[in-house]
Amino acid sequence: MRALALAVAVALAPAAQAQQDASVARPNLLAAMGLLDSEEATVRHPRAPDFAISVPSSDEVTAERLDVPQNEDDVVAAWEFRTGEGAVVETLTLTVARIDPAEPVVRQFAMANLLVLRSYAEIARQFPGARLIAFGPVAREDGLSAVQTVGNFETGEGRALVFRHVGLMAEGREQALVAIVNIDPERMPVRSDSELVDTFAGRALGSLRLVEDGGDLPAD
Repeated sequence: MRALALAVAVALAPAAQAQQDASVARPNLLAAMGLLDSEEATVRHPRAPDFAISVPSSDEVTAERLDVPQNEDDVVAAWEFRTGEGAVVETLTLTVARIDPAEPVVRQFAMANLLVLRSYAEIARQFPGARLIAFGPVAREDGLSAVQTVGNFETGEGRALVFRHVGLMAEGREQALVAIVNIDPERMPVRSDSELVDTFAGRALGSLRLVEDGGDLPAD
């Protein structure tokens, strides 16, 4: 596996330097200053594990939960993070996945294959110039096993975006989640591993935790 920290720092930094004056305050700084709000939700889907997530927002950036079309049966939930002027800073879409029971390292490789051969392949199909920069495991302290891919692509309108796909697995469960994150580096620069997680979508993903049956977290 390519070293994620080096790949991200080298490959994403040039795109992140464009129009720095358009960037918004990062959520970790806002949280330290007591200026970050969050909304808690429990999400239930017949093909995914039940989970709770805390979605952040600020005076600059609001989080809007999107309606998921009924024909999108692989999509569990989705949010957009927008400025007051309506510009999209980030998007977060949570989708279903299935990983067969096996040893943890085998499941991580299976998830990595899924992210590269399916999630990234779909971006490359829609945007032929898409680049896969790095992939590797993600450290978490909640017992979930996570793998991510990182890269960038350019939309049909010429907007450069960073993508981050994160596969989340719980031990002993076939049901898994894949988070699809798109980031506008002009408004949320991404130059390192630490900045990948210090975004609004990244902070939401960091808060995600599974809910056992009978949990008392608030329903959405």
